[in-house]
Amino acid sequence: MAAPQNKATLGPPALTTVADVANFLAISRSKIYKLMDEGELPYVKLGKCRRVLRTDVEALLEKSRVNQSR
Repeated sequence: MAAPQNKATLGPPALTTVADVANFLAISRSKIYKLMDEGELPYVKLGKCRRVLRTDVEALLEKSRVNQSR
């Protein structure tokens, strides 16, 4: 008998809306669209809707981190 699969690894990656990303980052939706159009934030287009992978939001945050140590 095969070992049970972890259900967390099945299915599509977590996608979120532009509005959810804007709320999470506390910036405007227009700024999110600008980041997308400039290639800073990758997105998936489904019809007319843009969706963002949560991992891409995390990567953007990590890339934007400023080291304040002196």
